[in-house]
Amino acid sequence: MKNLKAFDIELFKLGLGKHEFSFEIGKDFFDNFEDSLTKNGKLTARISLDKSEVLIRAELEIKGVVELVCDRSLRTFEEPIDVSHKLLVKYGEEFDDSEDDIIILDQNLPVWNVANIIYEFIGLQVPYKKIHPELREDDDEPLDLGLEFDFLSLEPEDELVYSTGDTETDEEEEENEGEGEETNENVDPRWQALQKLKDQNKKK
Repeated sequence: MKNLKAFDIELFKLGLGKHEFSFEIGKDFFDNFEDSLTKNGKLTARISLDKSEVLIRAELEIKGVVELVCDRSLRTFEEPIDVSHKLLVKYGEEFDDSEDDIIILDQNLPVWNVANIIYEFIGLQVPYKKIHPELREDDDEPLDLGLEFDFLSLEPEDELVYSTGDTETDEEEEENEGEGEETNENVDPRWQALQKLKDQNKKK
């Protein structure tokens, strides 16, 4: 990667103790990554290293903004990035970054290029769904499913009761049906439909 040599840290030349490094990140940085989720940004990455005889403790901080394209409106907008992460850096036979908090560096390479790890942590901050800030409030509104009514809003007198047994006598059924006919004019048509279903079940 032609423009990333500035991200080299020569670990072998570092003495024991703490060391600070700062890197400015912009369009030239992202141009080195073909499948980058963003092509522009303005960020600062700071890496603090605490070197001992057996390992290096690293603290990574990345702050700034990246430029994204809204999935809905295709307008560009700036997304804030704020990363803070701690790592352990060790030497081994070959490079290995499969663990989240541990990096194994090839013991035969005196230089650690931190461009990739910076890029990866920026990528983790980029939202999967890229929506312009002006449209996010609309995006968070609940969906209208077109329901006519909500059972959770029923008043106590509107409760539906289901019984598995037929305990009413024929005379009581006729009496209750007669009362229902008298009050049908005042009943909500939606409840009438439910009442018909109940009556059909009783007759089966």
